[in-house]
Amino acid sequence: MAANKVMAVLGQLLQLLSRTGYRCSGLGHAPFANGPAGTLLHHNIIQTWWDKMVIKSEASFPVSGKNINFLEDFYPTVLSFMNGTVPFAMVNVSECARPQSVQGGTEIETLLNPGSETCLQYVHVCSPASVNRTFDLVVNTRVSWWKQFSYNSSNFVQKTFDEGSTSVLHIQYNSSCGPISIETISNRGHEDIDKVEERTGVNCKFRNGAKSSYPCLIECQTSMELASAVFLMDAYTHNALPGEGQGREVLHLHPVLVPYKVSVCHNGSKVRQIQEVVTYICREFRKVGLSVLHNRDETNSLTAQVIRNDEMGVPYTVLVSDETIDTGNIGLRNRDTSIQETVPIGKLTEYLLKHVHY
Repeated sequence: MAANKVMAVLGQLLQLLSRTGYRCSGLGHAPFANGPAGTLLHHNIIQTWWDKMVIKSEASFPVSGKNINFLEDFYPTVLSFMNGTVPFAMVNVSECARPQSVQGGTEIETLLNPGSETCLQYVHVCSPASVNRTFDLVVNTRVSWWKQFSYNSSNFVQKTFDEGSTSVLHIQYNSSCGPISIETISNRGHEDIDKVEERTGVNCKFRNGAKSSYPCLIECQTSMELASAVFLMDAYTHNALPGEGQGREVLHLHPVLVPYKVSVCHNGSKVRQIQEVVTYICREFRKVGLSVLHNRDETNSLTAQVIRNDEMGVPYTVLVSDETIDTGNIGLRNRDTSIQETVPIGKLTEYLLKHVHY
């Protein structure tokens, strides 16, 4: 795709993010600020990463602190916590200075905070005998995470580099301007552990039967902001429609990542009854943990409200109308298919839970 066309598409995406609450375009002094949707997206990305790398990983321990030296501050403690045995992993989420540029992706810079970023760091500690096999497993885990939550999974690939004594693999996103490095996975060997022992005088070897050895490190690094920018770029589509000047813009974000799982829209003459139904179903959604958007839009048509939800990436839109009051049935529209079906009010929550939590 030509560079000027790419920048035009990116400009359209930035405008969409501003009008749908992902980015703020206020008059304050902050050079970069997230709105409600952007803040929720960031939260969901960290939550899914944490769930994968801590909750669902064996012997994976979170660590935190300010002005830290990662290995010196955490490795001896966690090694002792594990009674001198490996494997185990250390996981850290922290704010750090953002690099001057993202490798391979100048167009993505406009989606990133120019000052800092939230680093997502995973360090796996294992025996030298298992390091190559473990490296492959870690790579597969990380690549599958990116693919699982993407819209175009084939755009996420891996490429290996040799940087001195360290083997480094980059997970890349194939954007319209070329590959963008979005995560690095490094096989660091045991040299870093050797240096920790030299500097601190603390025994950093693990128990290996009757012997003791220095373990090897496998490190994964990405950032929440970079993941957010890539998932937004990957999810954005703009399709021209016959007879329509601007076409249809949609964010096809994964249901797990999307800020709001469902939106409730309403229109009709039976205002009081409709409002009672809206209040009831919103309360039922929140009871089961479904993030619901109801911004009390009483001026725009249902069509205009649906268009806004598609742009925001809301997977399902609930449509409440006079017919709902008469029949007890709700209109439910799917973002990706544009198909609207009818669901009884009593079965609506159960239906949505099956389709947005996977």
